[in-house]
Amino acid sequence: MIDWFISDATWIFSLAILVMLGLGLLELIGLMMGASPSSWFDSFFDTDIDAGADGIDHSLLGWLHLGRVPFLVLLVIFLAAFGVCGLALQWLLRDIIGVALPALIAAIPALVVAVPVTRVVGGLFARILPKEESSAVSRDSLVGRVAVITGKNPATAGLASEARVKDAHERTHYVLVEPEEPFEQLNGGSEVLLVRRRGARFMAIPNPHAGIMSP
Repeated sequence: MIDWFISDATWIFSLAILVMLGLGLLELIGLMMGASPSSWFDSFFDTDIDAGADGIDHSLLGWLHLGRVPFLVLLVIFLAAFGVCGLALQWLLRDIIGVALPALIAAIPALVVAVPVTRVVGGLFARILPKEESSAVSRDSLVGRVAVITGKNPATAGLASEARVKDAHERTHYVLVEPEEPFEQLNGGSEVLLVRRRGARFMAIPNPHAGIMSP
């Protein structure tokens, strides 16, 4: 049985399932450390964009509900669908005609099936996930708002930490922040003011109006 999963006909599908399991383990470890990798992925792909912005709303990723469902969740769904479809296809071919397709050729129909499956299952997750954790506002609009450091590790120069911030519509976002000043440290639980955006991260300073401006 093990030989079948690592054979020339199935290795790419077995690899997809192993990567899926690895991502699940990575997420679990991240949650135990107080920083969710899925939040990092969402910040990296900058999914919270204006509805009228070019690209994602009319792209394959938008069609797959990226922006409504965390990127890591969609990736896990896709890898699971691709792996299971590919293994099932090769198993059936081996039983029916006695020989399976080369893995890279079998990957084509598996991919064709996995993409719509990802959209359907992702749509179900989009309905289940709390609406307040999603947004359709520009991430740039979060600049000037107060956030709370939620990561257990402090944010230092070059080492971001996760923070929770609400937009103008009282919807919650999780972003990565670094201190604006190079020698400053932003500790977990502290309030910070997002002063500017640098790529997928926000630069922040300690909230100068603590008790007045609340997150």
